[in-house]
Amino acid sequence: MIDKITLVDAVNNKNYEFAANMILNATKKSESKIGSFTDPRDGRTYKTVEIGNQVWMAKNLNYDAGEGTYCYDDKISNCAKYGKLYTWEAAKRAVPKGWHLPSKSEFEQMLKFIGEDREGAYSELTKTSDCSFHVLFGGCRDRYGPYNYLGGIANFWSSSESDTDHALNLTVYSVTRSAYLKRDSKGDGFSIRCVKD
Repeated sequence: MIDKITLVDAVNNKNYEFAANMILNATKKSESKIGSFTDPRDGRTYKTVEIGNQVWMAKNLNYDAGEGTYCYDDKISNCAKYGKLYTWEAAKRAVPKGWHLPSKSEFEQMLKFIGEDREGAYSELTKTSDCSFHVLFGGCRDRYGPYNYLGGIANFWSSSESDTDHALNLTVYSVTRSAYLKRDSKGDGFSIRCVKD
C-alpha cells in the first residue's frame, strides 16, 4: 500500500511529499459528476451533483408544498434566488418522486466524504464550482414567525427525528465557517436539498 506520494519540481530542484490519502481524496472530489433534474410538477430544473456514491440536488428546492412553505421575508424574489423554506412536515410533502429528504446517516456519509472536520466540510460545501454542493445561505424562519440570518446561515432538513417535536438538520454557518448536524423545532422553516433514491 502507498503511504506517501512524492512530487518532483525539476525546475526548482525540490521534492514535495504528500500523504497518499490526501491526493486520493482530492482526486475523488474532483471527479464529481454533474447533471440536472426537471421537476415535472412545476417545470423547475435543478442542477445535481454526485458526491461519493450519492446524487444530490445542488440547488435549494423551490416547490410550493402549500401550508408550511415560505419565501424569506415573504418575498418571491428570495424564493427565486434561495429556494423556499419549509417546516419539517411541509418538507416531507415537497420532495419530488424519485428523491427523498436525506437521513442523518446520509448527511454523515456526505460530510465524511468531503471533509473530516467542521471547517473542512464548510469549505467543500460552500464552493461555487460546477461539481460542488454549492450552499446557498437562504436563512431560516422561526416557528413563531420572524425570518433570520439571510446570507449567513443555511439549514437543510433531514428525515431523521430526534423526538416528537424536533428533527435533525445540516447547519452551515458562515460566521464560524462550520457545518454540522443539529436538532431544531419541526415548526422552523428551513431549506431542502434532496438526495436521489
